[in-house]
Amino acid sequence: MCSRGERAIKWVQLSGNSATVTKTLRDTRMKDPVWVEDNDNHGSEVPVVSVSDYSGKQLLNYRYGNIIFHTNGGNTYGIGGNGQFECGGAYQLQGRPFQVSGSNVP
Repeated sequence: MCSRGERAIKWVQLSGNSATVTKTLRDTRMKDPVWVEDNDNHGSEVPVVSVSDYSGKQLLNYRYGNIIFHTNGGNTYGIGGNGQFECGGAYQLQGRPFQVSGSNVP
């Protein structure tokens, strides 16, 4: 879930009629997040979200879990450092992005 007012991305667990926030991503690089997309995976597990930062005029990627190469030996690689998230970088744009879509599917 993208919370523009809080400048945060939140993971929500739904159960019956209730919802619980399980994880929250806040980063000073995110100026005005308006859209978040969780990437698709195939053959490898790469938990990444892409964020459209409207006022920041950029796209950002964050990894939020282990990389697992299921179809290539099963090697696993954790997140760098001790955090829950790892910024994979930002792509600066001339305009203001409002939506993004990406996948790891051939």
